[in-house]
Amino acid sequence: MKILSISDIHGDVEKIELLVNKLDQKEDFDLIIIAGDIGDLDETNKILDILSSFKKQIFYVQGNWDSYPYGTTFNKQAIHIHLNHQTVNGWCFLGYSGSEANLYRGNKSLEGSFEFFAENKGKPGFQFGTYYQYRRSIIFKEVFNYLDKNDIDVDDLVFISHDRLFKLPFTPFLYIFGHEHQHMNNYHKGIHLLNTSAISKNSDLDTDYGGVGNYCLVSLNENFKVEFNEI
Repeated sequence: MKILSISDIHGDVEKIELLVNKLDQKEDFDLIIIAGDIGDLDETNKILDILSSFKKQIFYVQGNWDSYPYGTTFNKQAIHIHLNHQTVNGWCFLGYSGSEANLYRGNKSLEGSFEFFAENKGKPGFQFGTYYQYRRSIIFKEVFNYLDKNDIDVDDLVFISHDRLFKLPFTPFLYIFGHEHQHMNNYHKGIHLLNTSAISKNSDLDTDYGGVGNYCLVSLNENFKVEFNEI
């Protein structure tokens, strides 16, 4: 099974058009994954419609650029996989949406969490010294409970988020993320870690990070392989 993995589009419709023109009829893949920061509502509509020309399913999570409600629907090929797993060719795909950059705005599980942390920090029995630790505990509990409730085998799991969540309490086969605009392909503590990089060059951060303007192709088989490519 082969995945086209992209992230951090930042509303750059032109780059998606270039991607489609570059890959049309030239590259065979089974699925498209977007690791967040697609754009605003209108841009996301356009981008997902353009990508639908591949006639493949599109699984996406939201990042800090994606301010529309989590329940927003787009074309039928695009599925928001925030705590909404999908199975393709024996592989399970599960995402978690949001970003530290906007305090996970739109994520109902984390609404008010910063205020709660600020009110309780330092109180007896409150064990979290930083908001990052507190927020991560909420996310991990929610994801772990979802995996348990749905009896998901993590050996066949591809997990996707926008920000990288460190020290996962489970070991998916592959963890895909973006946000930092820098491609990475590592194997650490039983998990293939993939920062799929940024496909756009619209961000102010692009002068500070390398690897922008990239997409990647991932082969999920016995010979796991990642290919980074420039637009």
